[in-house]
Formats: sequence, C-alpha cells, structure tokens
Amino acid sequence: MNNLCNCGSIFNEKRFFSKIIYHCDSCFTYKIVDISCEHDYVPVSFVISGGSTQIRLFCRKCYQLDPKPKKKSDFKNIIIPCKDLDDYKKFIDELEKPFQDELNRIREIHHESFNERYINYINSNEWKLLRDKVLERDEYICQICHRPAIEVHHLTYAHLAKEFLFELISLCSDCHKIEYHKDKT
Repeated sequence: MNNLCNCGSIFNEKRFFSKIIYHCDSCFTYKIVDISCEHDYVPVSFVISGGSTQIRLFCRKCYQLDPKPKKKSDFKNIIIPCKDLDDYKKFIDELEKPFQDELNRIREIHHESFNERYINYINSNEWKLLRDKVLERDEYICQICHRPAIEVHHLTYAHLAKEFLFELISLCSDCHKIEYHKDKT
C-alpha cells in the first residue's frame, strides 16, 4: 500500500494480528488492510452447540477457519485434534481485541476532529459565501418540497471545505430535519 494519504501526509502504520491500520494524523483518515496468509490448513474437529462435532480446516499460521464444514467420511483413519468452537471464538476475540481497541480510539479521534473542523467551517465566511451561492443557484427553493429554502445540506462530507456545488442542496428546515437528520429531531 502507498504510505501517502490523499492529503499528502505520511500514514502511521500499526500492525495487529490479522490487520494493519493506516492512520493520518493530519486529516484523521484511516484505512484497514487485511494481512494476507499463505494458509497451512489442517483438519480440526470442533465441538459445536448441542455437543455435536464438525470438521473444519484450520490454518496453523493465521488461525482462520474454512467456513464450510467437511465430510467426516473424508477423514477416516486420520487422528484429528478436537477443540471447542466457543473456546476458539474467545481465543480469536482476544487476538483481535488490541485491533478493535485501536480502531475505536482512531474512530473517536476522527469523529472529534471532524466535528471540530465542521463547526469551524460552518461558522466561516467561506461557508457563508458558498451557502449563499447554493441558495441562489436553487433560487431559494427547497429541492424536496419546493417551499422556501433557508438551509444548505451536504450530500457528502468527502470534500468538506472544498465542496463541489453538486454536493450541496438547498432545503427548508422541515425537509432538512425529516429527510437527512431524522435522528436529531
């Protein structure tokens, strides 16, 4: 992967058991990449709910399970280790916990940073000029119900502070709340 973020900064790289997180301290974007494995599968008999068993192929390198159970008849005359499926899941959860903790930390930083940038931008003169341009383009008409529009909505935040005009629409307050911010009413 390219170690340069779209903003031109160098990604920080943090490796975990099965994944790598690339995180930019400048714009707070992040990417998650799975670490590839040349699987070394062996059959394992897993005890599942109800006490029955199923044979699954298990990678000795990355601990991944083949999703499809195998026919027991294909493994006659072979000694197969037996494991508890719930124990396996707990083991994997423990391996993945540091990754999940870091991902949650990065998402929180990203969320806080975005909110701060958004609030600063919405209060800026640049936004006010762009907002006025969108309202004029749409003739101060709500693009949903055609009543008078007084608000401008971002259809995406991918280019916050560098928006394309087609990423913004004029709306009345009711449509803005009902159509785009239902959880905030």
